[in-house]
Amino acid sequence: FYTPPSGGKKKVASKYIKMSGDHGYSPSVFKGQPEWAEQVGLIIEDRYKYLRKQSAILTQIRRKLSEYEVALTKCIEETGFNIS
Repeated sequence: FYTPPSGGKKKVASKYIKMSGDHGYSPSVFKGQPEWAEQVGLIIEDRYKYLRKQSAILTQIRRKLSEYEVALTKCIEETGFNIS
């Protein structure tokens, strides 16, 4: 965060970076940074890419389990038969 020279509210000092299609950021994001920052950024981003992918899969599982629970509840209500 930073406070503008004219005063007023604090603002976020950040820039939106578009993600590539594989749950990660392009290596070009780190170009122009100091060499150490570029190297560390590439290593860390490679690891975070897999964590983002795993998170997306877990979200899909959660949604499917929710759909299953709704279908099971409907089945029990309509048939009176508890299959669990």
